[in-house]
Amino acid sequence: MKNLIFGLFFLASTVSFANSRTSSTNDKSSLRVAIKLLSEVAARSDSFKVQPNSDLKSMIAEAALVHYSAESMEDFEQSWVGEDSSAWGADEMSWGTDTVDGAEGYVDMVLADTRESLSGEEGAEETFKSSSAKAKKVFQILRKFKNVKYGVGPVGAIQCGVTFAALLIIDTETGDVYEITMEGSGC
Repeated sequence: MKNLIFGLFFLASTVSFANSRTSSTNDKSSLRVAIKLLSEVAARSDSFKVQPNSDLKSMIAEAALVHYSAESMEDFEQSWVGEDSSAWGADEMSWGTDTVDGAEGYVDMVLADTRESLSGEEGAEETFKSSSAKAKKVFQILRKFKNVKYGVGPVGAIQCGVTFAALLIIDTETGDVYEITMEGSGC
């Protein structure tokens, strides 16, 4: 009887472990799919790694200091606005955090602005519909991740001397940072 109970316990543990590994692999795969889809509708995208951390501000600070133009931690702190949505403003030069809803709002707003600016051009409406469908799918996927957080940084497009913010999608468990810039540069 002990052997039967031990055997059942061992089998249940093995199945549970296998399912958790498959789930983790599927999660990483679906995150990559979401980033790929979003990159297809973005003007520019990039990715890099920082130290994994449960403190989102620390991860954004490392990104600002190592991968972007923040000259010192003091420089970063002076431009930190936290959860204040002012970091999205044109030429704000601020760093901050946002939610999945804020990130989706940014993508949707830029897609709508692009649609408006291209109205009347051949294929513009179809491009907008396709891009909007991809963005919707992306955020359906991203909402499933508790370890994925969102940052905002002054690292987006530069248009006529004005710097725009970019979306930072950050996996706090792996340290992967995905920069999504929706606007194109130029004058």
